[in-house]
Amino acid sequence: MLTKYGKLDSMTNITPHHFRYSFCRNLANAGTAIAVIKRLARHESVESMMIYVDSSYEEQLKALKKM
Repeated sequence: MLTKYGKLDSMTNITPHHFRYSFCRNLANAGTAIAVIKRLARHESVESMMIYVDSSYEEQLKALKKM
């Protein structure tokens, strides 16, 4: 199903994992509490949630440029 609808938007290699990651990352970027994201994603531990709140290289550069 993800492949079918991904092709409609010219997206390739869409997997359930990518979809889940994007969902959780967008929640984290919107300021959603990590405990809420953990519950929605059905993760066992908060430590596994760090991939969603860890800043990207671009986000780090943006933060430095604000200084």
